[in-house]
Amino acid sequence: MQIIAGRLPPGARIELLAEQGESYGVLAPFGPARGGAATATVPIPRSALVNGRLRLRVLVIERGVAPRAPRPEEIESLTLVLAPQSR
Repeated sequence: MQIIAGRLPPGARIELLAEQGESYGVLAPFGPARGGAATATVPIPRSALVNGRLRLRVLVIERGVAPRAPRPEEIESLTLVLAPQSR
């Protein structure tokens, strides 16, 4: 899953989870680009696809605050990128 994050609060991260709560990965922007867009690719197992569909929970994690759904400006895009299966 390719994710492009927009502006996040300082110290915030974005977590991708399975519907059942299993964490697939976390995007934690940092460095000079902080406050701008950050791009990451998070591997999702093929077994997560059910009938050709992928259901994810996306949360913003901030220190001292309950996890929450991202605001529209915090996620610029989520793109499913399928890699060929190795044989």
